Amino acid sequence: MKDFLKIKGMDILRGNEKVRLRGVNYGNWMLLEHYMLGLNWIDYKIRSEFTRVLGNEAYSAFFDTYMESYVQEDDFKFFEECGFNLVRLPFSYRHFENDMHPGEILENGFRYFDKILSLCRAHNIYLLPAFFSVPGAQARDHNAESIYGESFFWDSKNHQDRLYSMWKVIAKRYSNEPTIMGWELLEEPLPDKVDMLNQVLRNCIRAVRSVDRNHILIVQGTVWGQDVSSLHDELFEDPQVMPTMHHYHQVYEHFKQITEYPGTHEGTVYGKKELLALQKGHFDLERIPRPVMVGEFGMNYQLHNSDALLKMMDDIIASFEEKGFHWAIWDYKDLGKMGLVYPRTSTPWKQFLASPEVKPFVDQCFEAGKRFAEQIQQMLAGKGIEKDWVDFVPDHVGLVLQRLMLSYELNAMKKFSPAELAELAKSFEFKNCEIRTPAVQLLKKYTSAR
Repeated sequence: MKDFLKIKGMDILRGNEKVRLRGVNYGNWMLLEHYMLGLNWIDYKIRSEFTRVLGNEAYSAFFDTYMESYVQEDDFKFFEECGFNLVRLPFSYRHFENDMHPGEILENGFRYFDKILSLCRAHNIYLLPAFFSVPGAQARDHNAESIYGESFFWDSKNHQDRLYSMWKVIAKRYSNEPTIMGWELLEEPLPDKVDMLNQVLRNCIRAVRSVDRNHILIVQGTVWGQDVSSLHDELFEDPQVMPTMHHYHQVYEHFKQITEYPGTHEGTVYGKKELLALQKGHFDLERIPRPVMVGEFGMNYQLHNSDALLKMMDDIIASFEEKGFHWAIWDYKDLGKMGLVYPRTSTPWKQFLASPEVKPFVDQCFEAGKRFAEQIQQMLAGKGIEKDWVDFVPDHVGLVLQRLMLSYELNAMKKFSPAELAELAKSFEFKNCEIRTPAVQLLKKYTSAR
C-alpha cells in the first residue's frame, strides 16, 4: 500500500482506482468491554481492580498474555480468507496518557498500534483507529469508560485540550503511513449541546491537520452515531472529511422481540421495508455528498435464531452495498454474543466463567438488576423525565452491579497461579476459537466483490 486513500466526490480512491472498504472491528483489545471479556465493569477499573486484588505479578501474567494472544498472525490470515480489507480499531486514551501525568505521552499505545499496523501491512488491510474513550468520558456508556454513567468531557476544557494534544501526537507519528485508512475522531459522542460537539470536532480536525495532511478524517454524530443532522456543514469544508454512522437494528424493540424474519410484534409485521427504514436520519447524501462509513453494525446471536438473523443481516448489508457505503461489522472476537469467532467451550477461560462458582452469581446479579431497572422505569413513566435518561436506567443499574460482580470474579481468580492465569488468557488465541461459519459465509458474499 504505497498510496494514501483519498476522497473524491462520493468515492474513496487509491490513486485513480476506486476502493470499497469492507471489514471488521477489532474490539476488546485496546478497549476492553465486559460482555466481550467476561470480567465485568469498565476497562481501566477492570485493570486497576485486578492489580489491587491479585497483584502485579498476576496482572502481568494475565493481561500481558492477553494482549499478545488476542492479535496474532493467524487472526489476519483469517481476515484475508474472509476478504476483509479494513480493520477498525477501538482504543482508549489510557494507552497513551496517564491521568496522574496528563500531557506525558506513553509509548505503550504506540507499541500496540505498531503491532497491528505491521499485520495490516503484511496482509494488505487498511487500519482505521477510532478514539473510543477520551479524558472525562464523552458518553455515559461503558465503552467510553464511564464508571457510573458520568460524562465530564463536555464541561472540561482541560479534558478537551488533552484530546486535541493526543490527536496531534498520534497523527504526527503516523502521518506518512498509508496503511492507515484514516482517523476516526470521536466515538458515539453524547453532548448536552450539539454546538459543543461540532466545536470539539472542529478542534480535532485542526489538531490533526496541523501535523497530518495525508489521512481521511471521520466524524460521527450524536445518538450513538445515528443522528447525522448533528454534524454541521462546516466540518466538511475539509474535502477529506467524511461521516460515519452506526446501525444496530436490535436496539429497536420490535426487531429485538421478533423471533422470525419477517416477524410479528404486537400485531404488526416487520420485514425488509421496516428494517431498512431504521436507517433514516443516519446519513444525508444530499447535504453531505461524501462517502459514508458504517463503522458499526452487527448480529446479536443471543437474540434471534440463526436463520432469521442471517436474513436480516443479508438485507442490511445489501442496502449498504446498494448505496455504496463502506462498512465494518461489529465484532471480530468476543465470548459469543456478537463475535465472528469466540473461545471454545473447552478453553480454560470459558470453563472458569461457566463454573458453578462464578456463573450462578453473575446470572443472579444481571437478573436482579434487570428487575430493579424495570421497576424504576415503571415508576418514572409519565413523570415528564427525559426519555433518554429513563432509557439509560438499565445501563446505570448495570454499571453499579458490575462493580460488585468484578470483585466477586477477581476473588474467585485468587486460586490461579501466574502460569494458570496466562493459560486463561490464551483462550482468546485464534487457534482456541470457534468460527461462526454461517455469518462468515454471508460476509464473503459481499467481500468477494471487492
